Amino acid sequence: MVDVRLAFLILSVCVFATACTADDVAPPSGGAAPPSGAVASSITTADGSQRLSPGPSTSWVDGPDSGAGSATVTVHPDAARQTMQGFGASFTDSSADLVAASPRRAELMTALFDPARGIGLTKLRQPMGASDFSATFSTYDDVAPGASDWQLKKFSVDRDRKNILPLLRQAAALNPALSVMATPWSPPAWMKDSGSLTGGKLTAAAFHTYAQYFVRFVRAYADAGVRVDAVTPQNEPTMASPEYPSAQMAASAQAAFIGNDLGPALRAAGLGTRILAYDHNWSDVDYPVSVLDNAKARGFVDGVAFHCYQGDPAAQQEVLDRYPGIGVHLTECSSTQNSADDKGFSDTLLWQAEHLLIEGTRTGASSVLAWNVALDAANGPARGWCRNCTGLLTVDPKVPSGVRFNAAYYVLGHAAKFTVPGAVRIDSTTEGGDGLESTAFRNPDGRISVVVLNTGDARTFDLSLGGRHTTVSLPARSMATYRTAQPQPGG
Repeated sequence: MVDVRLAFLILSVCVFATACTADDVAPPSGGAAPPSGAVASSITTADGSQRLSPGPSTSWVDGPDSGAGSATVTVHPDAARQTMQGFGASFTDSSADLVAASPRRAELMTALFDPARGIGLTKLRQPMGASDFSATFSTYDDVAPGASDWQLKKFSVDRDRKNILPLLRQAAALNPALSVMATPWSPPAWMKDSGSLTGGKLTAAAFHTYAQYFVRFVRAYADAGVRVDAVTPQNEPTMASPEYPSAQMAASAQAAFIGNDLGPALRAAGLGTRILAYDHNWSDVDYPVSVLDNAKARGFVDGVAFHCYQGDPAAQQEVLDRYPGIGVHLTECSSTQNSADDKGFSDTLLWQAEHLLIEGTRTGASSVLAWNVALDAANGPARGWCRNCTGLLTVDPKVPSGVRFNAAYYVLGHAAKFTVPGAVRIDSTTEGGDGLESTAFRNPDGRISVVVLNTGDARTFDLSLGGRHTTVSLPARSMATYRTAQPQPGG
């Protein structure tokens, strides 16, 4: 497989070299269904001159494609694939602190989660405790070195009450379709063989107690007004870092933990929380397959979670081919910044549109999530290798107006704003379209959205659907979402 992490580290989002102004915040408005017979479009260009901007509106014409364009993108509305669960990112500690403290908090939250006035994100993946984007390290049950708490008497989610929980409630109020999944970067240190939040692994003696830790977490969040829909047992379980909270968890250990402890504990507690296995890179298919091959674990596993940093999206389809009833989810993919400041926005836009939205969903992903909602002008606070990671937003706490919406925001917006949870991906094919790629969705109300990426020169092509077609044009190096009510011939 291609090493996507090495390729992706050269990408960048717009660089925050100077204080941004309100002009940098241009969330789209509208999103309502176009008039009967019309096809509306929203366009983002790699040079940033258009950002989810309204494109020309065209009309459907009965019959096959006109031949006016050099290519045809055909949508097959009856060829339904996976059901979509949402698009989003993560309120890490770093992200939550920045957004919560911003004098423009209400504006930013609206732009992120409101489906009419913003892009309507519908999915959040929340770290359970500290991650590599935390100024300080903690879990929900920390004790003095050498001590333990097997009865979880010290368990508390108080660390999240200041910023994270209020932001999650605000996001859900802006978008009631929002769902939350959760992932630990490390168990409490006293449960690990390292005795530290960094490195090491969960001891076998702690499996049962750690399962109860998850139950306590899900219940505590519910009591705080936030429903946790799904969990994964461990973030990036094959990597342990000495620089930030982490833990290794072998596939055999994860299968045993899910099958013997976590699954039964969540079920006994009467919680409908789903379990996703793995939560690491596309490059290792053997790990999730090994977990799913364990019959006991398989009875509790709802899906498999992947990250984008190594390998390619074909890994998702490989899992689906072996386990057709399982779901796959793309749960983390950070954009990055490098020295090529002028290419940051364009490279990220084109890479993420291709690998996340299009290839990611075409290989079965029901959820597509980036990483940090927001980071500061220095791409942090951060620990570990990803000191050049960037968020959907760049927020400078030193400058009240200092907010920039980065390329990843617009990539997610092209899907989240026009595709709601419960939509199904439908097939689309391209003929004669070098440089054109597409993915399409049918919403529960029958409205269809089609995301088309053009990585080459300006193109004119025919969009064909249900016995009708329309001729559209895309600027060079751009992406667009076309939307319409599902047309019927002669309707």
